[in-house]
Amino acid sequence: MGARRILQVLADPDPSPATFAAVELHRWLATEGWDVRTVAAAPGRRRGLQADIPPMAHSARSFAAVTQFRRESEWADAVLLRGRRTSFLARFAGRATAWCIDDPLSRRLGVRSKVEMIIVPTIPAAEMIGESHPRNEAVRVLSPFLAAVDPPFSDAARSAARTSLGVPQGALVVNLQGFDRSLTRQLGERLSTERVWLLPSHLDAEIASTLNNDIAEVVSAATDVVVHPGKGVGGVSIGTLKLVAAGAVPVASHGGDWVGGDRVGGDRVGGDSDVNAVLAAVERLDDSDHRTAAATAARQVLYERFSGDACGPLWVDVLDELSAL
Repeated sequence: MGARRILQVLADPDPSPATFAAVELHRWLATEGWDVRTVAAAPGRRRGLQADIPPMAHSARSFAAVTQFRRESEWADAVLLRGRRTSFLARFAGRATAWCIDDPLSRRLGVRSKVEMIIVPTIPAAEMIGESHPRNEAVRVLSPFLAAVDPPFSDAARSAARTSLGVPQGALVVNLQGFDRSLTRQLGERLSTERVWLLPSHLDAEIASTLNNDIAEVVSAATDVVVHPGKGVGGVSIGTLKLVAAGAVPVASHGGDWVGGDRVGGDRVGGDSDVNAVLAAVERLDDSDHRTAAATAARQVLYERFSGDACGPLWVDVLDELSAL
């Protein structure tokens, strides 16, 4: 029997890729009978998941936070530190510790993190770690995933969501996920037409869907297409996965796809920051038959590669390996 008590530590409970990934893993492990605690080093600056992810202290680097972390880690079989700003806690861990990061080029990788394992979301990220910072720690590749894949929204729910947002029923609703401000502006200026509607940034589906609030349901139900970066290093976001589960079609920019450049259900577009390619892919999805077929294919990929059934056992193997180190 390997690890069965897992401690996950975030820098704070604010909405972020690390937070979303931790929540989904927590949910899946809990349904499988594991004891899981997910805590934050300190409170966040925004209204996040503080009710579900309690802070250990008022300041991340305080004596109180370190003391509480030591107590928490003694309880666990293995510890997962989530995100770049948690690496300092590794030296205080009383159990085998893994550092889960999305950014393999972080300067913090140049410092001895005192962890037994580094977990990254894609093979390119693992390769970057090996090339940039040769290390003694084990490096494992594990993708973020959805603990449960709900059925897509019905046509009636989609129609009601559009009415709630004031979007014409015949419009193509596009959600932009994870781009920098410059590319978001370029895409927004050229995508926004009477026919194509972009969801406002304050209705960000990645944040809303994780918080499970009313806005999340409306945004997810109204979205036809989700456009996201496809560079392959950071992997696919939980927000994108949730939108695909709800019935949206993914379009990956930057010449990539969801993870590692593999061909998946969404339209693939080429060229670094290739706005024209994104526009062409979105235009093709204006055809309802093509969009329906693409959405079905994308959900199949979601089940096969980003569901709890597909990814959960892989995480179990790595957690058992970690606890044995």
